[in-house]
This record gives sequence, C-alpha cells and structure tokens, in this order.
Amino acid sequence: MIEIIFVATIIGSLFLYTHSLFREYRLENKERNFAKKYSKILQDATEKSQELIKETETIKERFKERTNHLTAEVFKKAEKDFLTLSQDITKSLVASSSELLITKTENLKKTILSMEEDLLKQKAELYQKSLEQIESYKKEKTKEIDATVAQVVDSVAKQALSQALNRSNHESLIYESLNQFLEKYGTTS
Repeated sequence: MIEIIFVATIIGSLFLYTHSLFREYRLENKERNFAKKYSKILQDATEKSQELIKETETIKERFKERTNHLTAEVFKKAEKDFLTLSQDITKSLVASSSELLITKTENLKKTILSMEEDLLKQKAELYQKSLEQIESYKKEKTKEIDATVAQVVDSVAKQALSQALNRSNHESLIYESLNQFLEKYGTTS
C-alpha cells in the first residue's frame, strides 16, 4: 500500500513539475528561443516520464518481492485457504496499481499533447505575424524605390528639357545626367 502511495506521489509530483514548467514557459517571452524551450519542455517531460517508469518498475519489483516473501511466510504459517486468500489480495493490489499507472500515463500523454497543440498555435501566430511584417516592409521599400525612380526621371527630364539639343547631344546629356545621379545617390542594385 505504501508503494502505491509512493507511486501516486511521484506521478503527482511529475504532473506538478510538468505543469510548473508549462506555466514558466508561458510567462517568458514567447518569441525568444521558441524552438529551444519547446524541445526542452518535451525533453524534460520525457526524462521525467522515463524516471517515473524506472521508479515504478523498481517499486513493482520490490512489491513483487515483498508479496512473494509474505506469501511464503503465510504458506508456512497458515492453511491452504489462507494462502489462496493472500494470493487473491496480491493480484488485486497489482491490478489496481497497474490500472492507476495506466491512467496516470494517459493523463500525462494528454497534457503533453495539449502543450504541443498550444505551442503549434503560437508558432502559427508568430509565422503569420512575420509574414505581415515582411509584407509591410516590402511595401515601405517599394515606396522608397518608387520615390527614387521618380527623382531620377525628374532630374533627367529637367536637365534634358532645359536645353534644345540635337539627338546625339540629347542622348549624351541623358547618360551624363544618369551617371551624375548614380554617383550622387549610389546604385540601387
């Protein structure tokens, strides 16, 4: 009976530990180290689950050893009916502890899946926000490029229209104006 209480305490502690890790994660900056924290939470939960399974196996082995020992003593001291009764009790305890372990393991799986769903939702939200920021940045840069192109066209047109030139002088003036503009403002490539 003490072993079952011990197993329940371990499972409860694991649940509280996993829950506190999750709460701590939510309080931290959600955008920073998202993948590392997600991986760490899952790794910690997996490690704790493995530790719990190992501890449960050890407790189960101790419980089996103790039960077998008690059964042997009862067999020496009691009649056949008393031996049958003790075996029934042992089977009942093993079955109830197994059921408890299965229930707690399923609850832990559900908690981990819930945490994973929350993290995936947050990841999708961050992705969408990033796409919106990228789109906004593209629009802003497009406006800047349009303004620069307008300045180039305006500058070239002013220089070209300020003089009445023949075709070769006109082309030469346009190229010269473009080169001056590029030297002044730099290339955009």
